[in-house]
Amino acid sequence: MTLPFFEPNKPIVPIFVFNDGDGFTRFGHEFKYVSAERGGHLLLNLTNDIHVGFTDEQMKEMFDDPINPLVYYPGRHLPEGARAAMHPQTFVGDLNDVNDQEEVLFKTQFAETFVRWEAENPKVTRSDDSMSIYVPKIFKEIQSGKTWKNKHATPSWRTLRNWIRTYERDPNPYSLMSRRGRCQKNTYFDAEIEALLRDYTLQYATDERLPMYRLHSKMKDAIDLLNAKRPADKQLKVPSLKTFQNRVNDLPPAFIELGRNGEEAANRKFNAIHRGQEVVRLGQRTEMDEWRIDLRTLLSLSPFWKTLTPEQKERVPKITLWMTAIIDVASRCLLGFRVHRKAPSRTTAIGTLEMATIDKTAIAKAYGCIDPWEFALTPSSIAVDSATWYTATAFRVTVADLGATLFLPPAGKASARGTIERFFRTCSTQALEELTGRTWGSIEAKGDRNPDEEVSVTFDEVAPHLTRFFVDVYHNTPHAGLNGETPRNAWKRLRKLGITAPPTGERRRHIFGINVMRMIAPNGIRYLGIHYQSRELQHIRRRRRNPEVLVRIDRQNLGAVSVWDGDGWVSVPAVHEEFQGMSYWAWSAACSELRKKNLEKAELSRPTLRKAKADLAAHGEMMKIEAGLSHEGLTEDVYLAWEKKIDFPIKITNKASSLPEDFVQEMVLSEEFYEAVGITGLPAVKDLGKVKKTAEKDEADGWLDPRELPTNDDPTPAASGSGLTLDNNYDSMGE
Repeated sequence: MTLPFFEPNKPIVPIFVFNDGDGFTRFGHEFKYVSAERGGHLLLNLTNDIHVGFTDEQMKEMFDDPINPLVYYPGRHLPEGARAAMHPQTFVGDLNDVNDQEEVLFKTQFAETFVRWEAENPKVTRSDDSMSIYVPKIFKEIQSGKTWKNKHATPSWRTLRNWIRTYERDPNPYSLMSRRGRCQKNTYFDAEIEALLRDYTLQYATDERLPMYRLHSKMKDAIDLLNAKRPADKQLKVPSLKTFQNRVNDLPPAFIELGRNGEEAANRKFNAIHRGQEVVRLGQRTEMDEWRIDLRTLLSLSPFWKTLTPEQKERVPKITLWMTAIIDVASRCLLGFRVHRKAPSRTTAIGTLEMATIDKTAIAKAYGCIDPWEFALTPSSIAVDSATWYTATAFRVTVADLGATLFLPPAGKASARGTIERFFRTCSTQALEELTGRTWGSIEAKGDRNPDEEVSVTFDEVAPHLTRFFVDVYHNTPHAGLNGETPRNAWKRLRKLGITAPPTGERRRHIFGINVMRMIAPNGIRYLGIHYQSRELQHIRRRRRNPEVLVRIDRQNLGAVSVWDGDGWVSVPAVHEEFQGMSYWAWSAACSELRKKNLEKAELSRPTLRKAKADLAAHGEMMKIEAGLSHEGLTEDVYLAWEKKIDFPIKITNKASSLPEDFVQEMVLSEEFYEAVGITGLPAVKDLGKVKKTAEKDEADGWLDPRELPTNDDPTPAASGSGLTLDNNYDSMGE
């Protein structure tokens, strides 16, 4: 490919945006957000009550620290956030009952949909009459999709109003979990009191920005003046502070933001949910979809392909790969993608979403890119279609715990994901133009060419090629949708409006981690031969009859795990600090090497472990595998199957090691290891014929090409006679 430049671009430093009440943790210190300053932010260290200033560059470095990152907690020091901070952190994904998860997500979607309608249509208000009209219409729209069909009854307008009020007080969807308690009686006031209540309630939404308790005090003084002129038996009742707070909380949040902080702030805060077309901020709207890559590919690794004879090469299966991608609409920058052999699934969807939240510069360098790939954020909204992997509870729970809004279209309506669709067309016409084996996107464009006769690209070469195109070419090419501006320059310009920081540290592990069950022993818990121990963990063991607990693993960092104690997540560190920053893939490769050499009982000294960690971090192939661009991703089942093979107790000692320090330096990754990380189905020479038939059958059964469907003009029945439609095939994959 031809690059339109010669000098690499410098990394763009993000300008993060935070809100009052946001909190942070690092090195055991608690910080509270104070203000945004020119070129950085001012935080208050709550440990010593000292204000600390950090530049934008320093904030970026702290967030990216692989060992001890700065962890961002939105709203941690607001009243609802402070209450949550008193307990272990909770997410929707922590609910063990799937029905509870479904309940929370349904209430959240209903509340968000009503608020969006309220902002877009002046006829939609929170009055009894309006809500009684529009609640059934909203329910009909939600029911028309595939997410909630036939699962829920229409809520009453009173119920929905309570959901909205609860959600606006605490945007964490977890707050909508049903809790049984006493009913509250309505309080009725005289007309004079109602008028005063309304007047002082509206004063909350003014640029004076008085707190509720001050306004309540002023209202009380006004009522006391009235009571001074009234007889003792006709004194007016003073509404409680709680009643006043409820009245204020019933005001539309956009109205409050407009009155207190101005039009610009209100637009910046609410455009993400209420006006999907007016996209001006990075991450305000993202779009996610998958694409059947217009390229036939050899089901083989490049090094393996070079060793085959011409006859053996003829027997290697030819397949067509998938790509799942997520793009930022405002800048047109690609936030993440995965190339996978199997059909899309919840795993590929969640893995792609996670990529959007990390700096991918190391991935770009591993694949030979000139430019960095630093685009990372927490998206405000994610637009998808109604495929089952997006409507699956696991994906929706991840989106909710991330703090994003998921836009799913009603049945029969397009989801307006035009940006990602046009991006895929760009990929088809430009990213693949130098490759052989292209399918050209349509029968007409392909003509008489046979892609299987031209194919020469192995499947592990596709992701590196696409990465180089996206990072070095696409991001630096003038874009028609940006009036000729390049996506990279658009990101650089729009970052000044603020970027929502991505999750790091334990918060990332809580959201994206893999679940396993473990028994707590006196020496802690063990995973992949690594021991984890803490006082909190032993406290859980002592107060539980069943010491088995749910554990969540961070694939990128085995230095700590999260343990569910019944109320929330508790972080438990590894006994040996050398595992900080070591990925699942790197440690699995080391264990695989020990197993290959029959050294399961070997003693590893801590210097040897540190040397192995450094060697694995510098291993070129390992870096590509950790990037995860060329495989579907890891599921709990894959983890458990691999762990049974390598979960032998590895003794780590301060004494001399029983094997050389460089035992992984010249390591050649084994077939067993590739299977462990999800790169399966790679044929051995002796199995080429059998695997070719299996691969071709799997491909035929797993996907129906829309270009080959019979039309009304040519109603040729499918050869299988299954009678399945495209939608049925498409939406059943990944389940």
